[in-house]
Amino acid sequence: MEDSRGAVSLTDRVTTLQAARDVLSGLAEVLWQAQGAELAGVLTLLDEVAGLAGAGRVAVTREAFTRGEVAASQAGSLTGWVAEHAPGLAVAGGGGQVAAVVEAGLRRATRPVTDAACSGRVPVPVAVAVIREAERLKPQLQPEAVPTVVEAMLTMGAGHGVRAVRELRARLIADYGWPGQLQADQDAAAALVSLSAPVGDELGAFSYRLVLDAEGKAVLEAAIGPLSKPAPDADGAPDRRPARQRRGQALIEVCRRATAAGARPPVGVKTTLVVTMGLAELTERLSAGVAVGSSESGTVIAPETVRRLACDAQVIPVVLGGPSEVLDWGRTARLFTPGQVKALWLRDQSCTFPGCGIPAHWCDAHHVTHWVDGGRSDLSNAALLCGRHHTVVHRDRLTAAVTAAGVAWDTAHGSYDRALNATAQPRGRPPDLGLARGPTEPAA
Repeated sequence: MEDSRGAVSLTDRVTTLQAARDVLSGLAEVLWQAQGAELAGVLTLLDEVAGLAGAGRVAVTREAFTRGEVAASQAGSLTGWVAEHAPGLAVAGGGGQVAAVVEAGLRRATRPVTDAACSGRVPVPVAVAVIREAERLKPQLQPEAVPTVVEAMLTMGAGHGVRAVRELRARLIADYGWPGQLQADQDAAAALVSLSAPVGDELGAFSYRLVLDAEGKAVLEAAIGPLSKPAPDADGAPDRRPARQRRGQALIEVCRRATAAGARPPVGVKTTLVVTMGLAELTERLSAGVAVGSSESGTVIAPETVRRLACDAQVIPVVLGGPSEVLDWGRTARLFTPGQVKALWLRDQSCTFPGCGIPAHWCDAHHVTHWVDGGRSDLSNAALLCGRHHTVVHRDRLTAAVTAAGVAWDTAHGSYDRALNATAQPRGRPPDLGLARGPTEPAA
């Protein structure tokens, strides 16, 4: 029966739901009657019904909550009311999730999430993930961008699930956060980097706990990626090592090679990453770079971090002028050569930052005037910095004077920007990044 608006009435829907319940309760007993190819269709139909049923539970709960039925009951809470009338949810803890989605509809920022769950656009677990991410990100976002961010997470979650919603966080902060927010977050995460002492077991195996920031994760994965690929045996038999074992052995191999190098100058670069960046982002430190072409594809790296990595790692910036318009593939000629690094070891002896004595062979070769700002890869523009002070120099925007007497750092915050502005090119003209050179010509 249809109501006055032409839609199927609630009474008829309830009757149909009761019939569906009775039919589904005996489904397993008659599946033997299905042809093999029919089973896939049955599973697809069940999946669609389950998704709509999940959306219906949210919609019914929201209606009861809005009408005051929950408050008038003896349940004591929205979660308790859901658990009482949907005991199947209570067993798996889903009652609290449904309640959280319904309550999110009371808040303007997350009301679209409740609507999406009621319509079946996203399942309840995805809706919960979007709500949590939206609340976590809100203080870091520009207020007018919140609806756009919520919609982006719903779209991603509908197609790719909970994990994809969480992985979107850095990209959203880079695009819609307050200026410098992503850089501040990744700098804070860098303080949490740690490696625990080994813990052995009765078999002689040892476990470590490793915590990395986005930069460390990208560097580690780029280093072990090529070494952790499946390697068939000489007779062509497939590599049967599980991925975890291959990754662990690859990490050991990286450490073994580093140990074998000792105090000798590096003969190659530290790692290889390809990072896409718009020209404005590269020169003005906006948004972020995105790693591509490796197991780390999609990793978002804050702009100042990319600039620091560009000093002494093979981070190849692919400069984009517009959507998919490649203006330039960065060239590794901008890196200091092994001979230059050895000369820096002899000249600087150690980290050049005031008060630091970290040995030279543990240091990075830093471009005093950054490469992306037109700085040249020669000794008059170079200084050794340990990893910690390399981060400090980029974070605090510091510059130095390289003279015959040594390297003198100006430790006043923003000294690099003041020095760069003093020698800035005419307004509207970007620094020379080698974009006009031919593909075989070396970069400065």
